[in-house]
Amino acid sequence: MNINEPLVSVLNHVSEALLVEDIDRQIAFVNKRFCLLLNINAMPDELAGKPTTSLHTVFADNINNAEKCIADIETTVLLGKDVLNYEIEMLNSQLVLRDYHPVKTVDGHIFHVWIYKDYSTYQDKLRNNDVEQSFLEKVLSGLPADIAILNKDLRYLFLNKNIIENEEIRRWVIGKTDEELHQYADKATSTGKLRINLLNKVFKTGNYIEFEENVHHKEKGKEVYLRRYVPFSSLEGNTEFVVSFGSNITSLKNKELQLKKSEENYLNLLMNLNEVALTIDAGNIITFINPIWEDIMGYNVSETINQPLENFFKSELMPELYELIEGLRKESAGLSTTQKEFLIKNKSGRKKYLLFNFTNNTIGVEDNEQIIIFITDNTEVYEAEIQLKNIIKKEKNLNDLKSSFVTMVSHELRTPLAIIQSTVELLEIHQHKNKLNVETLLSNLQSVKEETFRMTEIMNELLTLSQIEESNIKFKPQLIAIEEFIGELVDVNYKPWRDGRNLNYSFRGLSEKIWIDEFSLTMIIKNIVENAFKYSPDKPAPIMRITFTNSSWSILMADYGIGMSNRDKKTVFSSFKRGSNVGSIPGTGMGLVVVKYLLENYNAYINIRSKIDKGTYVFISFPYYKKPD
Repeated sequence: MNINEPLVSVLNHVSEALLVEDIDRQIAFVNKRFCLLLNINAMPDELAGKPTTSLHTVFADNINNAEKCIADIETTVLLGKDVLNYEIEMLNSQLVLRDYHPVKTVDGHIFHVWIYKDYSTYQDKLRNNDVEQSFLEKVLSGLPADIAILNKDLRYLFLNKNIIENEEIRRWVIGKTDEELHQYADKATSTGKLRINLLNKVFKTGNYIEFEENVHHKEKGKEVYLRRYVPFSSLEGNTEFVVSFGSNITSLKNKELQLKKSEENYLNLLMNLNEVALTIDAGNIITFINPIWEDIMGYNVSETINQPLENFFKSELMPELYELIEGLRKESAGLSTTQKEFLIKNKSGRKKYLLFNFTNNTIGVEDNEQIIIFITDNTEVYEAEIQLKNIIKKEKNLNDLKSSFVTMVSHELRTPLAIIQSTVELLEIHQHKNKLNVETLLSNLQSVKEETFRMTEIMNELLTLSQIEESNIKFKPQLIAIEEFIGELVDVNYKPWRDGRNLNYSFRGLSEKIWIDEFSLTMIIKNIVENAFKYSPDKPAPIMRITFTNSSWSILMADYGIGMSNRDKKTVFSSFKRGSNVGSIPGTGMGLVVVKYLLENYNAYINIRSKIDKGTYVFISFPYYKKPD
């Protein structure tokens, strides 16, 4: 029976010497390799269809012990079972190996397939395979990983030295299961059960699996391995074996834990900073911010995260802020930092002086780099600086006051003291010459009395100013009939005044009784009236008008005296400051300071209008003071 042409074409490409007999022991196929190996001087086509017994003569001419070889062929065919590596010694001492395979086709035909192999070539292949296998084993054993190969029965086909260093034990394990290995090594089987489940899953699905495994050693303690099960499939797509890769990642996991701890410490540091730390992405969206932000800006963290930076700062600030940020993003190399202070308003509207610190030390992946910005609240520092400047200014003013005070005291007290001293000396001279009469005595005593009164007034003003500085003035409001009170005060002190002029005063509106401190009102009226007299010598008498309305009452004091410049009006309420044109007119520069302080306690308003050599108008408006509780 002949073999079909497609099959003949395939068999001709087989590298071994091949002879195929049909059921009738006729040659169905023979290839060129068969003819060459057995020294047959015929072409394969010439042998096809002939009985195989025709080859016995050829065998006898080329094979040692040909009779036995031929008899064994017949026995093999009779038994009908596979025979492998039957040795045939050629006359040229060449050794040939013969395999026999009975083959039954699907249609019931039987063929006898004989395969002849050059044993020297076969040995070379085996030797090469051994060398190749040894090389691969060395390579796999030299890799810094646990490598094993398992078949469908989950039995080991290979293990490298990383798994078992002892070669004898390693060879013993071949063909054993993972469970048997654990029992042999006296290890817990829980890990083995996990591996079995995963391996079965890989064989079933044909999918790669990766997992971490904790391994406990008596000497090394706990170690962590990263294991991978990689399936290898046949041409039909069935998983034939699985390669297991295991890497010791204990050091990596420890570093990972250290990194995680460092990240936690860093985050904890950021969360507890006393300055704002925030990150923005490429779109200037806030991706992180610490809690101090709420204390400084008034916005909580949840309403800030994932919001644009511009939502929290005034619009006119953003162009400069974004320019700084974009400038940092364009920095190609090197660490660059910059800082800028901005005045902003927080959520409640309070002004904040914030120092922004930027750096191009970005974090994140290349397509989503984030910049860290630190914001320091310098408001307290700034306010402290202002306060310090005010203290320095106040100290300077105090020094100026001291200087002015010394000048005032040396001038204002020296003059009356000198007058008193000279008056006493004149009295002594008159007495010594026996020329002291009553008229001269009274005249000189009046001078002493006036200068003593002047000194008393200075001392009273100093005492009042001191009480104001120390906030020691006691206010005791009482119900006073203003018209009667002012009328009596004027009549006693200014009708006439020292120079003989009488104060002209009048009332407008319906006079009422008012709650006010008598001492304060007396000091206010006396200061403005006496200034009007003092700075208008040889002029018509000053005029005072008191007006009552429904919501307030007021005092207008007018004189026709020397007046003051606009520059002097700016300092008229400062201690020991007097007009630049007062000349020899006595005064301490304390009167209006006392007046302004007293008026502040009543929320009263004072305004001064004046022109040089034209006179001065002092207007004071009082709200009606409510009865104290």
